Amino acid sequence: MKRILVVDDEADVREALVRLLSAQGHTVEEASDGLEALEFLRRDPWMDLVLLDVMMPEMDGFETLRRLRDLGYARIPVIVMTARFSPLDVAHAHDFGAYVFIRKPFETAELLNAIQYVFKESSTTLPSV
Repeated sequence: MKRILVVDDEADVREALVRLLSAQGHTVEEASDGLEALEFLRRDPWMDLVLLDVMMPEMDGFETLRRLRDLGYARIPVIVMTARFSPLDVAHAHDFGAYVFIRKPFETAELLNAIQYVFKESSTTLPSV
């Protein structure tokens, strides 16, 4: 179905998301931090979605998102996930082009609904590649 890049520094979170999304028929790739995600996208930019954790070492999710946009990956929708939640965080995520901001921990249905929303919105608002 779709290709999704999961970016989270917690291996157990990545593993759970890979299992969940693979069971939904998606092809799922993983990155353990922002730098790894950017390197992955340089090699393989054809992702349909990035699930991006905010609180990561080295480069947080906001900086990763900013660099994604600066490097020309604006066509890739991003869902930002974090346990840290404030109106400023939400605004910051949206300023850098995130489609959805999800608070951790989240319910499976919440994530799947967000993904469905993003795929619906991105198919109508972004040019196909």
